[in-house]
Amino acid sequence: MRLFQRLAIDKNQLAIIPPTVTVTVTVTVTVRSISQFITDGLELFHDEKNQLLQAGLSVSQYIHTDDTGARHDGKNGYCTHIGNELFCLV
Repeated sequence: MRLFQRLAIDKNQLAIIPPTVTVTVTVTVTVRSISQFITDGLELFHDEKNQLLQAGLSVSQYIHTDDTGARHDGKNGYCTHIGNELFCLV
């Protein structure tokens, strides 16, 4: 029995599979799950980003702003840059 391991095929069946057998598992990953993985629990970084603009504006004599846009996959997108040589917020 040590030469075999059990693998659950579904809720009602168990199959005995030798340890040398390769089992393929399919995992579905959505855009939402990736976004949540990247951004969940990062409130500290969001707070720091929000403070960065205020701090940059308070110590700067001038700022640059720039908007750029592009079309990708049939959708318009854009990015805005605010900053100078002291800070950058995109």
